[in-house]
Amino acid sequence: MSEYQYPDKDDKLTAALINNEYDGLSWQKSEEKVMSVAVAAVSGLSTGRHHRTLLDVGCGIGRMFGVFAEHVGRIDALEPDRDRADKAHSQGRRIEERTGTKISVINGTIGSIAKDTKYDVVLSSHVIQHLGSRQAEELVRAMSDRLCTGGLLILTTTYAYDGQERFYSESWDGKVRKSVRITPEDFERVYRDGTDLPVRMFAEETITKMAETASLRLADFRPFHGKIDGQRTEHEHQPRDAFYLFVKVQENKSVKEVGR
Repeated sequence: MSEYQYPDKDDKLTAALINNEYDGLSWQKSEEKVMSVAVAAVSGLSTGRHHRTLLDVGCGIGRMFGVFAEHVGRIDALEPDRDRADKAHSQGRRIEERTGTKISVINGTIGSIAKDTKYDVVLSSHVIQHLGSRQAEELVRAMSDRLCTGGLLILTTTYAYDGQERFYSESWDGKVRKSVRITPEDFERVYRDGTDLPVRMFAEETITKMAETASLRLADFRPFHGKIDGQRTEHEHQPRDAFYLFVKVQENKSVKEVGR
């Protein structure tokens, strides 16, 4: 089996999206606003800072775990793409030196973490929208399985702001980002093929239903990364992404029990 490689090498597709369709500064501020909600929730956990643990699932080059480093005592980060995991490792060493928080980057998937290993916080930023339908559901459950009761799942993903889910195949065509709307069936094929980047715009209901079946209760929901109106005000419309904060309410039943 060939080694996994994330289809958007060096995040060129994401950079092109931000630069061509959004204002970079407003994009950053929008993300910072929702992440401040997540940081406040993590800081409010009863576990003391140095005893808090966080699992970052699909950490990429390590862009997000630094946001939480000063609020937890240990971070385990997972990334299946070896090159991106190496970059995340370097990022982790720099953050570790600055904050004292122990950071371990693992080149692997959530299956690399034993199911009985529990964390206070699980973070997954813009991963689930690139997975097939079955794999997305399995990931939500697997993340919930690794949360202690009362723990937090911080999830960001693309968002169908009008409730109508859409599916895309994105690729790099010379110097241009190419985004083509496709059927749900073709989306699954693109996911399996692994050459182009599949992107699913999730309806809020889809994500919350996945979470409910995995013993997760919605604590906060906020659309973000909207387009700024013509007057360059703070008002955003047509948000591209959504932030979800879930609380683990009880231990999950076994697969056998769920199937009864």
